[in-house]
Amino acid sequence: MARKPPELTIIVVFFNLEDQIRKTLYSLSAAYQRCIEVEDYEVLVIDNGSDKPLPSEWIESLEGRFTCIRRENASPSPAAAVNLGIRMARGRHVGVITDGARLVTPGLLAFALKAFRAFENPVVTALAWHLGPDIQRRAVLQGYSREEEDRLLERIGWPDNGYRLFEISALGGSSAAGWFLPKPESSTLFARKTLFEALGGYDERFDEPGGGLVCHDFYHRINEAPGTELVMLLGEGSFHQLHAGAMTGANQAEAAEKLRRWSAQYQKLTGHPPGRPSKPVNLLGQLPPEARRWLHHSSDALRAQRAE
Repeated sequence: MARKPPELTIIVVFFNLEDQIRKTLYSLSAAYQRCIEVEDYEVLVIDNGSDKPLPSEWIESLEGRFTCIRRENASPSPAAAVNLGIRMARGRHVGVITDGARLVTPGLLAFALKAFRAFENPVVTALAWHLGPDIQRRAVLQGYSREEEDRLLERIGWPDNGYRLFEISALGGSSAAGWFLPKPESSTLFARKTLFEALGGYDERFDEPGGGLVCHDFYHRINEAPGTELVMLLGEGSFHQLHAGAMTGANQAEAAEKLRRWSAQYQKLTGHPPGRPSKPVNLLGQLPPEARRWLHHSSDALRAQRAE
């Protein structure tokens, strides 16, 4: 008997992240995710031209519906890979993770599906953290390493309780304001497939390695689409693992130059400077005890903005 189509398709794009992608995909498996059935979702893993493909037998060993698609001679930007995943998605709803080095919390998928049932046309997002004591671009300059990251994960007993990731992480730059204020971009984004299609997917003209501000652009466009509602998943998130990415390892001058170049491309392609959505944030989720300090951080950021 044919399997029923999933409600949700998750698209994960990666390039040369063998160790990190294995952890990311496990965090999306039915062995880790809570309150969601295996049949409710599928994961499309897009290998964006890695030097070494993931072993098919390892993909097949994951609990859930996983499919790996390998793109040869791929662009260094993830935009085309995301669009391929959108075309192949069988779910009515689609989630996009543009960086395969992101661990996620155990309730992320279940609460994303709840958002589609609670709102007419939601744009669902989650905050982004970096594993380690600070944003990783700064942390590596102070000696943070993959070995230290492995020790942190071992200390919290990951993956037994994925919510303990909140204890060993720092908010990413785009998520620094916390849960109560809009953020400028999303690396973990959910919407109805028809909405992705209506907007033409991710803009493949963003051709910088890592995509530059392609996520920023799509997040802006999808929030400007008529009738959409911005939903932030309270108590859920994604956690960036250390790897040699577009920004990690860059010193302050190098990071500033990359951001200048990315911003110039954004201005050229869109006709306006980068910004952030002006929509109010709807909160959906639960607050695990491990995340309480980030609730206080978010409250402080909201009060600071109101005081300006």
